[in-house]
Amino acid sequence: MVRCIFYECQHPVVQHGSSKCIVHHSRTPCSTPKCRNQAYARGRCVRHGARKYCLMEGCKHYRRAGGYCARHTTVLRMKSLALMPPTTPQKNQDENNTSLVSSASATPLDAEWTAMQAFLIELNFALLTSEDNVGMDSKTILTTW
Repeated sequence: MVRCIFYECQHPVVQHGSSKCIVHHSRTPCSTPKCRNQAYARGRCVRHGARKYCLMEGCKHYRRAGGYCARHTTVLRMKSLALMPPTTPQKNQDENNTSLVSSASATPLDAEWTAMQAFLIELNFALLTSEDNVGMDSKTILTTW
């Protein structure tokens, strides 16, 4: 009994003279010689160039959302969340437009927030890019840390 040409497929071929099974009968093999993987884009499998690499310099993982791999998408998302400013009380219209927080006390809080924000960005990036944490998601990293 003749088996399908695709890698690790154990199904028999559909008809005599064919090289594909019922599962792969409409699929195209990779155009690279001696490769038995299924082609995804431009006639190639993932290994031979069907997918592009992450946009982060030096990263050799495949792209996911937004042009970055799963790891760098998470890092960028956490950075953008850390960059969001804290909510401050709005002016109360009933009190003749006086602020609930005086301008003298708002300035030290803003400076303190900026320092805390920079620290969190560095900490998140260090945790997510550490060699010890490769393959772990951010929740697991933060709970074990």
